[in-house]
Amino acid sequence: DYQKWKKSPHSGANGGIYHRPGNLAAQARAELDGMRLAPELEKFFLYKPEVALFYSPTSILQNRQYTARLHSAYQNFCYTGRRVRTLSEKQLASDAFGKTRLLFLRGATHVSRAAREGMARFVRQGGRIIADQESLRFDEFGNPAAVEFPIERCDDFSPEVLTKRIDETIPPLPFRLAGESNGAPADLFFRAVPAGDGSWLVSVINHATFSTIQAKLSGDGEWFDLIREQKTTPEMTLGPLENRLLRFTPAK
Repeated sequence: DYQKWKKSPHSGANGGIYHRPGNLAAQARAELDGMRLAPELEKFFLYKPEVALFYSPTSILQNRQYTARLHSAYQNFCYTGRRVRTLSEKQLASDAFGKTRLLFLRGATHVSRAAREGMARFVRQGGRIIADQESLRFDEFGNPAAVEFPIERCDDFSPEVLTKRIDETIPPLPFRLAGESNGAPADLFFRAVPAGDGSWLVSVINHATFSTIQAKLSGDGEWFDLIREQKTTPEMTLGPLENRLLRFTPAK
């Protein structure tokens, strides 16, 4: 038990969740919130993304820098408020585009011929492709390969530029989010999906381990905190790893 563990702090149970009642309480509370808000949470999983990030196993094998660039790009998408999916070479080759209207390529130097043909069909169907200068230089065998379909080149994958590019293709979100920590701009992970009744469900997370962030939401409408079951103001303080699940109802 706990008293026995206190006398032998170097035992194998040291640090176990059994000896951290606060963690147990937080987990139980999260489970109860999850069951209560299951219909809202389900909306995030059922939403079909219109924005995709290209995933290239060929580039993983032939370019050591690709994985880091892919991860960095995906993280920056987390600051745009959009749920982003991945589209692989195999999915492109088989025309499994889903609802995707906008495809981003970051550091994908080597792309198979079959995937390139799929990209060409994607563009002919009205899709838009944005790629950095490194992408689409070689085929799967390392041979130089020309790009034979329309693409747009952009090396800036910052959250601000990604948001601007997305808003050019997909209707902009009816709100914006800004964060500040110790007087400096701070990024917040957030994701929004339509609730189906004219409102929006918005998940906001401070992923910083130690920093507190002052968050400010802007938009013409009302905010409701679903976890706390109360109206909330557009300004909020988020401690380290703290999250909020909100509903935004645009003004009529």
